[in-house]
Amino acid sequence: METETTMVGSLSLPKRLLTLMDSGFWPKTPNEAKRQGLRGLVSKERIQFFAPEQDQIHLLSPPFSTVATRMAKGEVLVEVRCA
Repeated sequence: METETTMVGSLSLPKRLLTLMDSGFWPKTPNEAKRQGLRGLVSKERIQFFAPEQDQIHLLSPPFSTVATRMAKGEVLVEVRCA
């Protein structure tokens, strides 16, 4: 039976995520992520179906990391919300 994940570096990523990246839907680079932020691939209506208070979605590009890895590097993880 084929596994649903694959190892990328030290992280186990869903194969479906890798398929989205290969198809160009999920950004592979920071520049691709910026371009997607400008033109948006998901309609406002679809986003608001899941998150009524939101109108945009931002997909982050690799490299992905865990919270534990980022904290071990001394990064401070703070959520900032604008009104």
